[in-house]
Amino acid sequence: MPGQVPKRIHVYRLVHHVNIPYILRHGLCHRDHPQFDPNYVTIGNTDIIGKRVEEPVGLEGYGHLGEYVPFYFSGQTPFLYNIKTGYGVPQVPQRDLVYIVCSFDRLVQSGLQYVYTDGNAKIRISKRFIDPKDVDKLHWDAIGSGDFREAVHGPDRKRVLHAEFLVRHHVPVPEFVALIVLDQERAAEMRSLVKEVGCEAKVVVDDTRRWFFP
Repeated sequence: MPGQVPKRIHVYRLVHHVNIPYILRHGLCHRDHPQFDPNYVTIGNTDIIGKRVEEPVGLEGYGHLGEYVPFYFSGQTPFLYNIKTGYGVPQVPQRDLVYIVCSFDRLVQSGLQYVYTDGNAKIRISKRFIDPKDVDKLHWDAIGSGDFREAVHGPDRKRVLHAEFLVRHHVPVPEFVALIVLDQERAAEMRSLVKEVGCEAKVVVDDTRRWFFP
């Protein structure tokens, strides 16, 4: 596949900031997990989220997509753009969003069950991988580019930009390596929450708009 694999690969879970206090105490859970936040504020298209629940992963013993916590391999995805603009989903200001960042290598070595894909996991043509060595099969030229113009790059562009890393059931708080926010005010709030629970995740402000859109 085209594109160079980054030396350090991180995966990103985008959530509304009001969910962070609960997440920092309980970790990230799928929706039917006993520790899932009953007051969780959802972002994105709830219909699409619902349709993923019973979708088979497509590998024996790996269950359904609804049993997994999904991450993307970058920021600036079409998912975020739709939320920013309100295109087909409820609009949310970017400053109200937080990326929870985990290390690909650490998750692979954690003993948690995982699978990753070369595109949107709901789309059947997206390939599934469980061997970390297959990470070079993702479309790294597209991932993180923030450029999802299908007229320029072809009709498969948005699918490959939504390559996913999926962790089954639960991601514990010690796996969080960073929280990325848009501005200093939100960063101060996150630093206070992180300190309160003793989480070691670093709080990062996206000054250069690497993960959020300008």
